[in-house]
Amino acid sequence: MAQEALSWNSGRERWQRLVNEVEVPPARSQTTAPAPVACVARLVWEVDGPELVETEAIGWTPAAVLVRVYDRRWRLGGAWVPVSDVRRRNTG
Repeated sequence: MAQEALSWNSGRERWQRLVNEVEVPPARSQTTAPAPVACVARLVWEVDGPELVETEAIGWTPAAVLVRVYDRRWRLGGAWVPVSDVRRRNTG
């Protein structure tokens, strides 16, 4: 049996804003690594409140970090959050 194709906004009733999301920094100030960096990010949801999420940092500036966000409440694959809301995760 074939699976029904969902539209890009099929889960919109679950979407929430990230209260601690910051504006995307200018491209010239962004740095990326050859590989993602394991981290723990504090995400503050509009309805559900704060939570700590094990994720990866994929870009940063002195003031903000781009972290991957794989959550049904978020329609994008990542979000920029303040550097104070992210810490490296020890993977070894």
